[in-house]
Order: sequence, then C-alpha cells, then structure tokens
Amino acid sequence: MSLGADRPEILVVSSTARFRSLAKRIPQPSDTVLEIGCSSGGTTRNLIKSGARIFATDNSRTFTDQLREELEDTPRVSVHHVDGRNINELVRLVAAPNLIFIDIGGDARLDHIALQVRFCLLAYRPRLIVVRNFELAWVTSMTTLSEPPDEHVDCFPLLSESDDLTLETLLELSHSANVNNRIYAVRKLLGLEAPAAAERIAAMRHDPEARVRRTIERIDGW
Repeated sequence: MSLGADRPEILVVSSTARFRSLAKRIPQPSDTVLEIGCSSGGTTRNLIKSGARIFATDNSRTFTDQLREELEDTPRVSVHHVDGRNINELVRLVAAPNLIFIDIGGDARLDHIALQVRFCLLAYRPRLIVVRNFELAWVTSMTTLSEPPDEHVDCFPLLSESDDLTLETLLELSHSANVNNRIYAVRKLLGLEAPAAAERIAAMRHDPEARVRRTIERIDGW
C-alpha cells in the first residue's frame, strides 16, 4: 500500500469551539462519521446537522445512555458505549468511516491521544481525522519542519481481519506512560490465550505502579 495514495489528512485543534465548528462544516450527507469521545453530545449535535451517518461513542455509559435517549428519534445517528481503546469493537461497529472526530479529553496526555490516533490509522483509512487535544495542538504548533517518509514506506499498514488487532493494540497500551491505559491493557490481556499476552502479563507483575500490580493479583488470583 502506498502511504501517499491513502494518507488521511489530520486536523488538530485545542478548543472545543473550533472542534465543534469543524463538526458542523466538514461532513457531507454522503459521509460516514465515527465520533470517539462524544461525552454529553455537544459535538454530536453539530455532526447531525450535516445529514451524515453518525456513529457516536464514549467510554461513559452514563453519557451514552443519556444521549441515546435524547436522540432516539433522530435519523442517521446511533450512540454506543465503546471505549476508544477497544479498536476491535469500533471496527465491528463501523467498518469504514471516511471521517473520524476524536475528543477523548482536551487535556488527555500526549501519549494517550497519540495511541488513539495510531489505532485508528491501523484500523481505518478515512479521508480526514479531526482531533481535539491541547498537548498535541501545542506540539504541532511548534513544528516548523516536517519531513514525511518516502512514499513506499507505510508507517501504519492496515491490519486486516486476519491480523490480531486486539493483541497488537493491547500490547501497545501496556507500555503506555498512562497508568489507566496500562490497567485497561492488563484487564484485557488477562482474557487472551496467547503466548505474547502471557509474557507481557508476567512482566507487568513487576510494574512500578502498585495499581497495575493489584489489578493483576485481583483478577488473576496470583
């Protein structure tokens, strides 16, 4: 696959106002939009105005239950309780979105938002990804030179259905600097029967964060 031919455009903003403005202006009725981090639905309502097919997701059941009830009679939108880190579940929900809007917290750490974008690029080839995140916007605003790799280099090869997307993403999360990401990975890895998962869990029994170690002990009984 040529990276140049299938390379999505990525827009990074820091403010909620700009993010929601783009949600109102960019989608077309023919688009399929995946929204990761819909929260209480402020951006979702703007996306709906475009007439596009909207799949809104969030890791808070409280938010998704409330928003689903509010929008139950609204056509072409569905609300789902899915954690953005569970990329397999997102792929089952929507196979090929051509627009992705990501807001998992404007103050989310850089490594957290970068992993979310990476997972989306491994699973999808949208034409555009719009991200709201303060640290990522700050870093990109300081970038004065960006040299892309050669066109024949594909940094994010699409993982097919035959690839173990779950294991791939969980192993990456298990190395995150974000403790909550590592805890999430531990919980999911413990349910996988794969040598790589068992090997990583064995290493994480010595994780420097006590909460990670306690999670393994509580679930695994070790």
